[in-house]
Parts: sequence; C-alpha cells; structure tokens
Amino acid sequence: MLVDLLGGDEVAPVYVIRLWAHCQQRRTSVFDSLPTAALRAICRYVGDAQAFENALLDAGFISRIDSKLTVTGWDEYNASLLANWANGAKGGRPKKADPEPTDNPPETHGLPMGKPSQTHGKPTANPRETHREPIREDKTREESKTLTNTDVLVVASNADDQLAADSPARPKDALPDCPHQKLIGLYAERLAELPQPRIWEGERQKSMRARWRWVLTAKKPDGTRYATDEQSALDYFSRFFWYVSESDFLTGRNGKWTGCDLAWLMKSENFNKVIQGNYQNKSAA
Repeated sequence: MLVDLLGGDEVAPVYVIRLWAHCQQRRTSVFDSLPTAALRAICRYVGDAQAFENALLDAGFISRIDSKLTVTGWDEYNASLLANWANGAKGGRPKKADPEPTDNPPETHGLPMGKPSQTHGKPTANPRETHREPIREDKTREESKTLTNTDVLVVASNADDQLAADSPARPKDALPDCPHQKLIGLYAERLAELPQPRIWEGERQKSMRARWRWVLTAKKPDGTRYATDEQSALDYFSRFFWYVSESDFLTGRNGKWTGCDLAWLMKSENFNKVIQGNYQNKSAA
C-alpha cells in the first residue's frame, strides 16, 4: 500500500525500517514536536515532505494529533524490549534462584527480532537496521547509553577525565563531559549517507569537546543558554545534524561538493557557518 501511495517507490519498506530504527534509538514511539520535514529526514525520503507524511498516515504506519506524532504498532510489538529498558533503569532484573530451562526461546538481548516485511497495512515486525551493538538485559541504563555506534573507536582522552582525577569533589555547576560516542551516534543516525568515522581521537576529539562546551555556555539573544545539561545539549546536536541533512550542498545531493563529514562539521569555522545558515538550500530565481 505504501509503495502505491508513494507512486510505486520500491524503497518504501526501507523508509519504515528507518523510522522504526529511529524509535529504537530514541527509545520511544511518541514524538511530541516532530516536524514533517524532520520525519522525511529520519526516513531519508527525497520527495515532498508533506506528501510523504500523508502516505505514512494513509498506510497506517503513523498517526498525528497536532504536533505529536506516534509510530503505530511499535510499542505493542516491542513490549518486552520496553520492559527490559525499564528494568535496566532500576538496575536490572533480580537474579533468578534457578537456572532458566534450556528449551526456552532465544533471548533477544535488547534487539527486537524480525523487521517489517510488507508495507500493506500496519507494521508487523521490528526492523533491525540500527547499526548498534545488542544491549544485554543485565546492563544498567548508564552502561547501555554508551552503546550508540560501536563501529567507532573513541580513544580515551585525558582531557575528559582530568577534572575527575584531580578533583574528586566535582563542582555542582561543572559542565558535563563531552559524550563523544553519543554524538557520533547522533551523527550516524541523522547523516548515514555521509562518511562515518572509524577512529575518533586527537584534534577531532578536541574540536568536538569545544563545540560541546560552546552549546552549554553560549547564550541566545534573549540571554538564555542553548543547552543547560547533557540531554538538552544532545538534543541541540540532534537538531544540528538534522539541519545539515537538509542541505543539498553539505550532503552532496547537488553534486557540487562531497567533503562533508563529522570532523569537518566539528571545526569551529565550519560549525559556525552551518548554524549561521550559509549552506541552506536556495530557491532558484
């Protein structure tokens, strides 16, 4: 059905897979303020954003009430996964006194089994295109958060750990450490079509750390900060990478340049040009 609604687009099942993968990445199927353009970017659809959302609505894959968008069927299929996450937030499930029977079905270890195989009607299975390492049920929430994009080797940096080593009693107003792995994961989620880093160290870490600090300390014209804690800073970078994904120049869609990657975006001059709107798509005169 979705294939037909999108004019015979045979990539339609992949759009649904990407949407379900986004739900797993964000650990929710409900998004309170997800713009239509952001939905298109998540699924990496190249056509009209509103027409794409209308097709997903008509096919039953999503529902929307005002600005709140819900991915239909994801919670129901992933009930056990959601329960595992909830247990992880409490420190994991209590240990069982007796070993589990050997004839039990295989554990999913945090990753759903199966994926949507058809676009005729509502999703019936969960996509596995997450490019993430499985999360064991006995991991705590804090440990699980680091498993964002484990294909990248983030080399340990003394700069991130120096304050903790030198000052056991850390100031309450100290900025949260730069979560390199999480930021790399957000980049991979929003900009999968761009080159992905394999090793993250040295000047690359230094640049990312500086941009992280800027987001937490810089102020808007009204005097408020762009971010005040780790989560709001991560949200800022998620929007930043989505903004980049909308640029035909930065993503190479217009064929004029193909040099954009995470290291390039984290350099001060390039980062500033992006947020100033230098690479916005310009309508033809």
